[in-house]
Amino acid sequence: APQAGLIDRLLADPDLMKEMLVAGGAHDGNYGRTMEIYSAIQKASPGAKEGVLQRLALAVALDQVSAQGTKIDPLERYEDFEQAYRKGELDEVFPKLTTWELRMVVDEPYTDQEIQWVRQMIKNYRPDLMTIDYRWRYTEISPDEVEYTHFNGDIVPGTMAQKIIASGGVCGPRAWFGRLAARAFGIPVWGEQQPGHAAWTHWTPDGWIICQGSNWDDCHWYGQPGMDFYLESEARQFPDQYTKVLRAQWLGDIFGQTRFNGNHLGVAGFWPALGLVEERNTVVDNHPKVAQRIHPNAFWGPVNIPAADRNITVAADGTITIPAVATTTPANTTAKVRFMKSDLGGMQLHYARLGSKPESIVYTLDAPAAGKYLLTARVVTVAIDQELLLTVDDATTPVTIAVPYTVGMWGKTQPVEVSLAKGKNVFTLARGGKDIRGVTIKDFTLTPVR
Repeated sequence: APQAGLIDRLLADPDLMKEMLVAGGAHDGNYGRTMEIYSAIQKASPGAKEGVLQRLALAVALDQVSAQGTKIDPLERYEDFEQAYRKGELDEVFPKLTTWELRMVVDEPYTDQEIQWVRQMIKNYRPDLMTIDYRWRYTEISPDEVEYTHFNGDIVPGTMAQKIIASGGVCGPRAWFGRLAARAFGIPVWGEQQPGHAAWTHWTPDGWIICQGSNWDDCHWYGQPGMDFYLESEARQFPDQYTKVLRAQWLGDIFGQTRFNGNHLGVAGFWPALGLVEERNTVVDNHPKVAQRIHPNAFWGPVNIPAADRNITVAADGTITIPAVATTTPANTTAKVRFMKSDLGGMQLHYARLGSKPESIVYTLDAPAAGKYLLTARVVTVAIDQELLLTVDDATTPVTIAVPYTVGMWGKTQPVEVSLAKGKNVFTLARGGKDIRGVTIKDFTLTPVR
């Protein structure tokens, strides 16, 4: 058989066999397929033979992503994460993850295209989510931007991920998007299903935590009860002691004994039950890190805005550039208006979907000459039919600025004509439309009409 030589190679490598078993074993026990994938990755990528990239290769091979019901090429999945890692696009903790943890990064059911898109979209649209506390890092994109409503798959063309954030959805789509956002940046995710509800859990430096869901004892994922997984995640913080747990489980497998399910000693064989006792003792004796839950909006407060980023400039030809953060009011982050560092350099502003009431954004500028100007804005959007309403000075009717659907990338609004007086002018921006969603703005450009 084609896999016979690969199995012989595995049997001749005790260290590799142990590494596979410690990481949870091959999907469905198919070690032949695991060796096919692992060998193909190591042949294609010289870097896959040591360090985190070797663990990544093994995680992809063990999990056999294509076996999860989606047409995903394991080699391409590995190459996507290797390239993202080498470009510095993944979270700084990625190199420290174990093979067991990396399996829960690479088993994302969305396509590599969608993973790449989410990485870039968050960098453009909500880069603030890339540096907040790990309890909501990246994944806050879901409660913040995926509106809780009925999903409409026809609202925009494109991938399922793009449709979900453009349309919104109930707990299922929101959970899938939160999981995708974390995994795209290399954060392990364990899905969560509850009676009538879907959510997700993910890794943090202080242990695993639940997002948008109930307690560990109320959930399960692919047949594994939540408390079983959580206990395992706590015990695995102590690899030396956890080896004893694994040995007991392996002995149970050898003797054909049933593993425990739901932490009930009575339904398992002797060795698996002994492993459960050892697992519990490991946790009790070592006091693992425990992540405390917190509301996602707990992280937002004043940010440092350098004076240079508030500088409104006038070019030699009279063109005026207004940084989005050069506001008169609000002076800093509020419930609706958030100031953040920009991936383009400097800072940018985000008008949030959430918040109890609308807020206006005011700019004060000096025009070098009176006359008509064409105004454009650099923006990022993830939803259709968004508008900005601009009032200049004491005008009674605002100018409507149609904000294009940019699919999470940077784009520009179509020019609108405004009249400025020489010297001081006050711009007031508000929001309009039926479904006000998030809009990110880098700057405004006012070009004199000749």
